[in-house]
Amino acid sequence: MGSDRLISLARDVNESMVGHTIRSATDMLGSPPATLTVLGVAYKGDVSDTRRTPALPFVRRAQNAGYDVRVHDPHVESFTVDPESLDEAVADSDCLAIVTDHSEYEDLDPTALAERMATPQLLDSRAVVDDEAWRDAGFVVRVLGDGTC
Repeated sequence: MGSDRLISLARDVNESMVGHTIRSATDMLGSPPATLTVLGVAYKGDVSDTRRTPALPFVRRAQNAGYDVRVHDPHVESFTVDPESLDEAVADSDCLAIVTDHSEYEDLDPTALAERMATPQLLDSRAVVDDEAWRDAGFVVRVLGDGTC
């Protein structure tokens, strides 16, 4: 297989993962109106670079579907949707979606977050958090790649 074909195939796989992730999020959210909070919009964990980030098509698809989308990223200052503080982004949200594997997200307090949300749900597309601890805090949790969704 030539390198051009391999690059093209990799892009196709990455784009299909965005579709899979948004379908999982919308399955959790149900019909709009609902608020989706995207955690992490950088291309990869612990950096501020948003070029070629899968978060951009994810956010756009969620907005096009009619959801209110909020964004939090501790490393990114500017994005299509202005990043908010964690408290602002989570307040009355119906679902958190971890899209970038920032190390800060490993240490989030699920109990404190659940208290601020309208509906405590988590879609972890990067297998960042301890999903059992989040379930114990009252969250409905889906972890992409764990074989259940």
